[in-house]
Amino acid sequence: MNTDLSEDREIQSQARSSGFISELPILRREREPRMENSRAVRLTYSAVPGAVRLLLLADITMAALYILDTALGHPYWSLTRLVDLDQEANIPTWYSSSQILILALLLGVFVFAKIDRRAVKSWTLVALPALCLALSLDETAQIHEWFGNASDRLFATGSREGSLVPRTGLWMFLLGPPFLMASAVLWRALLPLLRGRKHVVRLYLAGFFVYAASALGTEVVSNAVTLGGLPSSLQVLCEELGEMLGVTLLVWATLELLASYDIHVRVGNDRAA
Repeated sequence: MNTDLSEDREIQSQARSSGFISELPILRREREPRMENSRAVRLTYSAVPGAVRLLLLADITMAALYILDTALGHPYWSLTRLVDLDQEANIPTWYSSSQILILALLLGVFVFAKIDRRAVKSWTLVALPALCLALSLDETAQIHEWFGNASDRLFATGSREGSLVPRTGLWMFLLGPPFLMASAVLWRALLPLLRGRKHVVRLYLAGFFVYAASALGTEVVSNAVTLGGLPSSLQVLCEELGEMLGVTLLVWATLELLASYDIHVRVGNDRAA
């Protein structure tokens, strides 16, 4: 390194003495390390888009309200019903549905901008936002719970009571594999558009893993946990918070993907992508 710098100074000195040029800054620039211009690579607070910060704050708030209500012993049933992560038709359910809807809209913007309408295979990407819309609908319409109840007739006794899945039923075994296979097909269709965007790939993989493990994995575990105790509360917290954090990571990945293609989405005064 010292030899290279000495050579640079000697060349510059000769160039200045000859009167042709005053300096050769390009020699120094060529030896400067190149930094990847990516918010995801510079893992600082300012690197996180404002919209993602808001979602992270909301995720933590939903979890904190549930923990506080549980720690106080559910003093007010009306409040418990509004903040309980294990209940339906309340604030966490509305938030989770809205969160996935945001992901669906962002993916819709990307697909609309990048889809090749002349290529039939390209239309597979339309299923990405469509799948997210279905998941958002499920959060409020409780479709998988209904499917779980309907599938109870598959048990010999016609009831899940006394089975290995007394709390959840069979829905995750019936709906989980098709969901994972559909996700794999869509991921393969999206991969060509992710070339050279390793930070986006990492965010997508992390987000999907956290979401799927929470939605399917911890749901299976819930059948081995006694309802109403501390382990049950921890299981609910891990499941619901994991799902919210997973979707937040997926939103972040999509914002970075949009930004990498110079597709800008404004959230308030923050140009998030």
